[in-house]
Amino acid sequence: MSYSIIFETKIVRLSDGRLLHLSLSGCNNDNAGRSRDDFRGKIYTEEEFKEMAENYKKDRLPMKEADGFDLKIGSRYCTYYDYAEHLLRMLKRSITWGELTENRRCYAEVFTGVTVNKGTPEEIFYSPAEWEKVCYDYMYGRKTGTTTTHRSYLYEEKEIMEALDKDANHISFFIGKEA
Repeated sequence: MSYSIIFETKIVRLSDGRLLHLSLSGCNNDNAGRSRDDFRGKIYTEEEFKEMAENYKKDRLPMKEADGFDLKIGSRYCTYYDYAEHLLRMLKRSITWGELTENRRCYAEVFTGVTVNKGTPEEIFYSPAEWEKVCYDYMYGRKTGTTTTHRSYLYEEKEIMEALDKDANHISFFIGKEA
C-alpha cells in the first residue's frame, strides 16, 4: 500500500496578507521529501487555506475513530481529518518570512531549463515545459547528449512571491534545520 508522508509543514504569513504553505512530503515508496531542499510551496489567501483544510475533513473521521489510516505526519499514522487539524494548528503557529530566515537558511530554487550539448557546436536549450516533453527521451537513450540544468535562487520574500505567482510548478525550497 502506498501512502503519503508529511515530514514537515511551515506556514509563512506574507507581507501582502497571503499565506505560503511550505510542505516537505513524499511517499513511503519513493525518496521524495527526504532532503531539506525538497519543500514545495503554494500561496493561499487565509480563507482559501482554511477552506482547503476543512475540505480534508469532509466525510472523514479522526484516527481514533477510523478503521485505517490515510497518511503519516512524521511517524504518526493519521487520517485526512487529522491532517486538516494539523494544517489548522500550523496556521496558528504561522510566522513571517523574516522570522523563518532569522534562525534558518532558506531560499527558493527555480528550475529555469536544461541545455543539451550534442557533442557538436550545437546546443539546445529547453524551457521547463519543453523539457518535460523530452526528458524521458534522454533518460531512456532515445536521444543523446550531455545535459546541464539551469536554476536560479531567490532569497527575498518579494521575489519568491512573484515567482510562485508566475509558475509554482518549477520551484522548490530549501529550509535548513533551526540554528
